[in-house]
Amino acid sequence: MVTAATTAATEAAMRAIQSTAPPPKPSVTEQLSDDDRRDYEVAEHLARMDPRYADAPKIILEHVSRAEDYAARWEAANPGKEFDATDDEHDDFFSTLQRPWTSNDFNEAKIDLSAEKKLAKFKEEQQGSLQGLHRDQAHMELAPVVERKFVEATTELARAVGDDIHKALTTVGWDGLHKTDPVTAQVLAATLDQLHPFIEAAIEIDDPRQRVRINTKENQMHAQWNQVVTVGESRLSGQQLDDGRVFARRADYVRMNPSQQAAHWYLTTDMIIKGALDYAADQVKIVSENQKAKLKSLGFVRQDSIANPNGASPATPGVPSVPSTPAAPASEKPVSPTVGSGAKIDDTGGAPKSGEAALMQQISGILFRK
Repeated sequence: MVTAATTAATEAAMRAIQSTAPPPKPSVTEQLSDDDRRDYEVAEHLARMDPRYADAPKIILEHVSRAEDYAARWEAANPGKEFDATDDEHDDFFSTLQRPWTSNDFNEAKIDLSAEKKLAKFKEEQQGSLQGLHRDQAHMELAPVVERKFVEATTELARAVGDDIHKALTTVGWDGLHKTDPVTAQVLAATLDQLHPFIEAAIEIDDPRQRVRINTKENQMHAQWNQVVTVGESRLSGQQLDDGRVFARRADYVRMNPSQQAAHWYLTTDMIIKGALDYAADQVKIVSENQKAKLKSLGFVRQDSIANPNGASPATPGVPSVPSTPAAPASEKPVSPTVGSGAKIDDTGGAPKSGEAALMQQISGILFRK
């Protein structure tokens, strides 16, 4: 939904950030063996359970460090031999690694930690199941809203492509449009097929009951929505309407009190969809003209005109079926600082009530500027 130039710029910026960012510091337990890591986790839990053993994690790390140092010195003194911690000759050394807690204390902490992990996993699974149910419920309940918006979008997109296309579609339907202008009909249908899931995502993300969480990693339409909003909010920063309202990011708008919100406007669901439609209309016209020019260069000439759909004559025999050109799939983008899965914004809250068509056109130009 965003131009290739914008995508390339975003990716270049991310590469620059990644190349200059310092490498992450290794975690405390990263270099520990599996057994030592488990002991360290139990020691952390023991420290939380009993303040007497607040230094338990530190003691574990000190013991590990001393044991590694001892093993290295032993192997240096015994070339060709591999250190075996279970060998009796090392008992004297390991007896010096005294722990202030008893075996019962440590085992109790181990059992409690295991139970805590199991409970957390159970809660996570239950929460995931509940979220899934809410998401499915939202999908079903919002389906009529999505379909109404899609029907509106179909008419609006056809009108934006051309008055003749809109007239043919609304008078003789898809079959009639395909008979009179098969190229545009096919490209228009393919474009609408891609727009439907985008419209669905835009409406579900702004579900007032907050039942759909943004998932840009697994949901391509959420990633496209996120990219559109991120780029749009960046380009609209500081824009002021004639009535004095100043543009605000969605995430900022929801944190404002009513008085502050009255002084601002933001990208509503309708604005986002309208911007996508305007961009899509341009692409339909470009792709259709390119396909027609290609057919013409191959010697195919159409004899009829869309201006008279009911009396059109048949096309030149042998015109091949023209495949549509699908849009490139959205690249993975970082999650924008939008409202996301937090508090949703109502669809009319900051939207201007007058001169809306002109404003929509302005937003479309900013969101999808070539």
